[in-house]
Amino acid sequence: MRPARGALTRADARRYQLHIVGEVTVAVRHCLLALPGVAKADLRRVASHYQALAQCDGYLRALPGVARTAAADTAGAARAIAESGDRRAGQPGCGAPCLCTLRLCRVRRA
Repeated sequence: MRPARGALTRADARRYQLHIVGEVTVAVRHCLLALPGVAKADLRRVASHYQALAQCDGYLRALPGVARTAAADTAGAARAIAESGDRRAGQPGCGAPCLCTLRLCRVRRA
């Protein structure tokens, strides 16, 4: 199964000679994660995979003064934030695995 949206996906389909045989809609729910106790008002940057950033675009636009940084993958971005101890950074896109293994928390309103 491959995502059907995006220019890169169409290029992949041509490159690997893939043929679309069906379509499935999958609901994607992202969490905005940060270190424990960090509020939305504390955030100054978020990092995640470019696809997760794009999927969260509307939500992230509503966060004033928060810069976005693309990372190689969502879990790697979450790990970097957890290990850095940066209380001004958040990660949209990673769910329960990051909550459990990295001890990150869902960001709450200030």
